[in-house]
Amino acid sequence: MIVANASGVPGAAAKLTTAFGKLGFTTRPALNAAGADEDLPISRIYAAPGSEPVALSIARLMGDIAVLAMPTPVPIDGASAGDATVIVMLGHDLAGKRLPGA
Repeated sequence: MIVANASGVPGAAAKLTTAFGKLGFTTRPALNAAGADEDLPISRIYAAPGSEPVALSIARLMGDIAVLAMPTPVPIDGASAGDATVIVMLGHDLAGKRLPGA
């Protein structure tokens, strides 16, 4: 899983990455969102085919946010998710806040 900062709040994606790591999720270093997702009012999750169950569990922890199909290219700095199959796009609504469902 990668958390991408789509809020502009410095350090928000890194904090959420740490929180998910403490819950047992395999995480990659936090990144910044890019392109059309660079500034999102509402957080969303992108999932590669077959990763929907993991994405849905993350969505529940984040307050039942939307899970969408992973776009190509992925809207993150560098445009490559590597081996990550779930990307959390952290928007303004949840940046810097505790996980509602944790």
